Amino acid sequence: YVIDELALPVRNGAARAEGFAIAGSLMRAEVASGHPVTDGLPGEVAVFQDEALAFDTVLPGPEMDRRVLASYPAAPADVLLSGWMRGPEAITRKAAAVALTYGKGKVVLLGFRAQHRAQTPGTFLFVFNALMFWAAASLLDGFNGSGFTAALIGSLIYSLCGMVIDVAVERIFSRDAKA
Repeated sequence: YVIDELALPVRNGAARAEGFAIAGSLMRAEVASGHPVTDGLPGEVAVFQDEALAFDTVLPGPEMDRRVLASYPAAPADVLLSGWMRGPEAITRKAAAVALTYGKGKVVLLGFRAQHRAQTPGTFLFVFNALMFWAAASLLDGFNGSGFTAALIGSLIYSLCGMVIDVAVERIFSRDAKA
């Protein structure tokens, strides 16, 4: 895993949990606001989970910034929305998504399948926003998504990219309609 390769202050807490098992289920995740990757997401989303993956995090050193983007509820009864799971207490209060900044590098860890079938409309924004966060960080030296100036510049880049995508999609579909 990238976690070990980069020596990130994150571990898969569910992998070590005894008695935890899951088989293609929808779980509740509480989304933290105030980060470019969670921009536009509601306070709670259903995430598709089909393997034991939930993050334990520790405070990083001063050279690294760590933000929990989404976490599982504190009450075991509130975790499972649909499907089958054994031992929900093993993932309560654990992170479902984490963003880390180390120097100029950015890492976004998603502990669920954001692009999975019908779940795409609800959680694909995690993937899209992470790509936009990467693009903004690539264009702006020192961009880390915190503070007013970074948020303003990031929102302008998001808006510009959104406009370009809208124009491109409109041209593609108008060309198809004429054919």
